[in-house]
Amino acid sequence: TQAIRKEGAIAALNAGAFNDDGTTGDYIGRLPIGLTIAEGEVRFVGSADTLIKSEQGTMIGVSATGGREQPALTIDGTRVDFGGGTVQLGSFTQSGSFNTAPRLSIVNGAEVNVYNFICGRNTAVECRPVITVDGSTWNVKSFRPGYNWNNYPTYSVNGSRIAVDNILCYGPSYFYFTNSVCEVKASGAAEMHGNGGRWLFGPGSKLSLSNLKTTSAGPCSGFTLAFDGGEWITGASDKLFRLYKSEVFCFETEGAGLTLPVDEGETLPVARAIAGDGPVVKTGKGTIAFETQGTWDEALGEKTPLDDPVSLAFTGELDVREGSVVIAEGACRTGGRYKAADGADVDFGGNAIGGAEFAGAGTFRAFTAAAAKISVDAENPAAPRFENAGFGGRTVVDFGRTEDSPLDWRNTPVLTVAKFAGAFPDVSGWRVKGIGNRNVGGKFSVSDDGTVRVTLVWKGLTLIAR
Repeated sequence: TQAIRKEGAIAALNAGAFNDDGTTGDYIGRLPIGLTIAEGEVRFVGSADTLIKSEQGTMIGVSATGGREQPALTIDGTRVDFGGGTVQLGSFTQSGSFNTAPRLSIVNGAEVNVYNFICGRNTAVECRPVITVDGSTWNVKSFRPGYNWNNYPTYSVNGSRIAVDNILCYGPSYFYFTNSVCEVKASGAAEMHGNGGRWLFGPGSKLSLSNLKTTSAGPCSGFTLAFDGGEWITGASDKLFRLYKSEVFCFETEGAGLTLPVDEGETLPVARAIAGDGPVVKTGKGTIAFETQGTWDEALGEKTPLDDPVSLAFTGELDVREGSVVIAEGACRTGGRYKAADGADVDFGGNAIGGAEFAGAGTFRAFTAAAAKISVDAENPAAPRFENAGFGGRTVVDFGRTEDSPLDWRNTPVLTVAKFAGAFPDVSGWRVKGIGNRNVGGKFSVSDDGTVRVTLVWKGLTLIAR
């Protein structure tokens, strides 16, 4: 104990680390025979200048009864290198063990290197491993975050970076990322063999992953990648949404949604549904191509269509800030909200999209729409451009104003609301809303160059008594 206090290295606590007189030798800061934590907590505490090495395997939790304190390892502010060994959390814990919530915490600027991490291997359903990574870095070569189908490890990752060579999931795991990065090497992959699980990338988080696999080995159902203000850095990968047995794989956007960047000259094919009620934000000058859904046979290089062809399935807005989005026939649902910035474009591939909503100053082409809505910012002179687009039914132009902030229609009586190339629309049935004054209406006209304008006028009868 005196040696530990003197040297400040609790990692030296192992058989053979101390001489009979309490002094230490070359073992200080090393675990040459590994570490097993059966009960209670072990803490590695230090700074960026401290390096602790564990040269053999590390077990956090064993199958035992009669214990009082859950097994836990906390790595606090120091560097730890587990070498070529394996770190196992909650493995081989059988039914009836007191070990129900083994913990691994990596906090306060710690940096941890692990060759092989396994969580919940051959573990009873009662065991729920808990992993916290806060303000730290975790590097793993082989990452197995979930192992048993009935075991549910939970990971909370905040302000941190997890970098892995390969991910292999035999069972479910639940991740919650906030302001964090999860990076899988371009040469690696995330391979899903197991059942269930959900990884949520929250605000400020990034997933860097270009190779996602499912295989025929074992059941694979219900795994979800979800985004709520997160970004997915994919590269020009064709190995993400073309999946074996992909009908059991889910991609969801919620809340603040999913950002997908695609670099100039690159195309990201999407042949698996992105669902949910959040938006998808497209950045970068490259292209996203929504294909019809299908399962992918890697050996044959072929896609087998699914019964539901729709891959653009989310109900939130598609916000194209740069580049292009191309949608295959049958790959998008009816309706939807679409926004394209100036210079960006969306090609609907001839789809009938019903009562869709359009906004922004970009280009929308090749579709038919009934009872559509065009949202316009009266203070921004740019208007959406439509090419080879057919508008049927009653189209509504919405300025988005309320009685609390009405449009100054007297000083801007004529406004450009859209531009058309190819077929021009019949605007006789178009209507205006969102002026902020229910007594103001609009008359639409189309010029020879395809520009649609609305003239705002006072409607109804006004009597002035003097």
